[in-house]
Amino acid sequence: MMRTVTIDKYFEKIAQHIVCNATLSNQHLHIKFPKETFASEIADFNLFTSLPELLNLYKGVVMVVGKVAIDETEGLRDRFFVPMYRALAYYQQGATLEFDFVERFFNGLQKFIVKFQTFLQLPTGVLGKAICYASPNASGFPLHFDAYYNFIFQIIGKKKWILQYNTNADLPLQHYDFHEYPYLPTELEMYWKKDTKLPLGDTDNLIIEELEAGSMLYLPRGLWHQTEASDSSFSLNITFSLPSVIDLLLAALRKKMVPYTIARNTPLKINKEDYKCYANLLEAAQNDLQLSDLIAQLGVKHDAYQQGNKTFHAMLECLQTKFS
Repeated sequence: MMRTVTIDKYFEKIAQHIVCNATLSNQHLHIKFPKETFASEIADFNLFTSLPELLNLYKGVVMVVGKVAIDETEGLRDRFFVPMYRALAYYQQGATLEFDFVERFFNGLQKFIVKFQTFLQLPTGVLGKAICYASPNASGFPLHFDAYYNFIFQIIGKKKWILQYNTNADLPLQHYDFHEYPYLPTELEMYWKKDTKLPLGDTDNLIIEELEAGSMLYLPRGLWHQTEASDSSFSLNITFSLPSVIDLLLAALRKKMVPYTIARNTPLKINKEDYKCYANLLEAAQNDLQLSDLIAQLGVKHDAYQQGNKTFHAMLECLQTKFS
């Protein structure tokens, strides 16, 4: 789906097509803005147009992705982290570079994420972050789907996005790389539809979106996708992790049960009497659950994966500073 709009009220234009029935749409959307819109009109976006300048400002670790990583690890991995001062050499060898949680180093970008979140009517507890991708010609990311909502702003160059709607797992709760198949994480396997075609075996339903400077692509969670840059490309992804109903219910019920001593016990085994006691505790918490309890949980950050990932990056950066 492609729409052409002007810069005027672009926030409202995006929200108008994406916010749907008190959630975000499950349909992707490609909107075309004037070529210089992002670099000239949005704070700090102009800093993501030069790799040397970005590497000078960014103080975190950089992920190297692609054939270069495969060759260096003798096929064991297709990506790994390097200090920012080593990243340029890998880019020149054809690797895509990923700069995660980049908003930590750019105040204007942080403000943009908050503003964007407001226009999308997202709860205050939603975790928003920015990822910058620098891709030389013919590089990109292999097939996968994400558990969060992506807004991709193409700043420089062109990039091909190959999309396919996910018939294997509706509304997945976790990221999954296709190269892992047939292995499936235990929870994902519980709702994976084994009678459906795999994405690479269903070429009739592929969707090709060609992004160029000024393009914004909305990518809902769970959509299969892979990318390939047709020339040197810079793009900025704003991602939002929204809590699922499961997250809200479990957190609210936990809060109801925590005050009870029995709920804080650490049993080594469970007999029938224990089971009855625990079941009664859960039932009491469920009966006490109010609408306000769930609404309150919308203001709490629930994404342990992204929060853990952010902590992991901070730890790597500390080591980088210590040993550089």
